[in-house]
Amino acid sequence: MNLEKKQLMNSMGEKIKNNYKDMLERIEVSPKANYENYVDIFVYLYWNVFNLHKNELDFIKLEDYIFISDEELTPLLYAVLAEKGFFPSEELCNFARLGSFLQYLPNVKTTPGINIPLISSVSEFVIASSFAQSMHEKGSSSKVYCVLNNRENTKRIFDEIKRISSIGLSNIVLIVISSKADTNRIKEDEELLSLVENLNWEVSISDNSNLESLESAFVTTSKERSKFVLIKVF
Repeated sequence: MNLEKKQLMNSMGEKIKNNYKDMLERIEVSPKANYENYVDIFVYLYWNVFNLHKNELDFIKLEDYIFISDEELTPLLYAVLAEKGFFPSEELCNFARLGSFLQYLPNVKTTPGINIPLISSVSEFVIASSFAQSMHEKGSSSKVYCVLNNRENTKRIFDEIKRISSIGLSNIVLIVISSKADTNRIKEDEELLSLVENLNWEVSISDNSNLESLESAFVTTSKERSKFVLIKVF
């Protein structure tokens, strides 16, 4: 990543952080712990990884599908979508207001940039993989991304990874965000890495949420294999 692009992305990240904090201040809610890590991750994904394009009316369309397992990230996601151009940033002032299309839980029918419901549980990955299987059977070239933060049932995640591998899916990217300070998570991460490597997934690790580390983790994504990305944050 060249210096000019890095500066531009950092600038966008700062704007997103300010908009996010302003949104929460209006409704008297505290920001999510370590939200800065998620800003870096979403900025990198939306500007460098996800497949988007503008149609003839200059509307942005998201061609890939993104499942996110943490409802606390909704206002942050809105700030990212506004900066990306899905809707005017002025609309962020209406977050959680009656009649606004920016509610606590996104509506896939009315919220620009949202094409998948947000479900706050480990079932998000199970739903994402089933959706990926359906898209694969239809011959779609879209990728299905699942950003997993909550992990209440690790065994279910393991079982679903095995199921995906058994049917040969290659269109799903599982992004696991993990805390370096959580010793239980560290052990789970090691087990997850061992599993996906043994099942021949493409595996990448980002030891930080900064742009350079993320670029290294996403520099390649195979069309022949599912991908597992572990992002370690503090």
